[in-house]
Amino acid sequence: FQAVAELLSNCIADISPKLQMDALPVCLSTCKDSSVPRVQCDALFPIRITFDKLLAEYEPEDPERQHTPLLQDIAALISTIGQAAIDSEYYFFKRDSLQTMSAIISVGAEHMVPFVDELVPLFHTFLTNTGPTSPNKDSTQHLPFTLNYAIECTTILASVVGYEPFKPFAAGVADFIATELQKDFATWADTRLKFLLRGWTCMVDCMGDHAVRYLEAVMPKLLQLASLNCDLERLEEFKTGEEL
Repeated sequence: FQAVAELLSNCIADISPKLQMDALPVCLSTCKDSSVPRVQCDALFPIRITFDKLLAEYEPEDPERQHTPLLQDIAALISTIGQAAIDSEYYFFKRDSLQTMSAIISVGAEHMVPFVDELVPLFHTFLTNTGPTSPNKDSTQHLPFTLNYAIECTTILASVVGYEPFKPFAAGVADFIATELQKDFATWADTRLKFLLRGWTCMVDCMGDHAVRYLEAVMPKLLQLASLNCDLERLEEFKTGEEL
């Protein structure tokens, strides 16, 4: 799977869509049926690489992108990976599954509209997962990233499909992010904070004017972050660039 991923990463522009699709069903089947979670993660890697490269290669308006066979089978990709992630007890696999779904959603764009009603409850399952009753090394290490990527998947989906398809869920997701942003974060570099800020940007992109009513809750945190000291020093007097 590592070799397949490297081939797709380096040569995807030269590989026909048919060959791309011929490779992915094997990865999906392994992701679904393997009893070895590390092998499942390895099977996800070529899928994620494929969609990451597609996102980099194609512009949203590119007609070639609209007819990519990968997008035609996007339902099978999403449903298989999502169900495998829910069924797995391993949080590192859940994390990699959500990361892969994020890449698929970003490329899928308007093709994701028919799946909004299915995907948002799926991602909500991960957002409300507080981990096993007896935390272990796997859950302690990877659960935070699982939650972060669930936020990313949900909010990217909102951004790419737009307000009308996402309307039934928009208020709930915006409320969730606004509430989470009220929490104290150790530093600006806190990973959860970065995902929440990106998520809020996606929700504003999705909701437009409908996001205005959340500004009272969100703006204090944004202003607080904007006021943090930065690692810059102002030079009061200099005459030429050579004196810097």
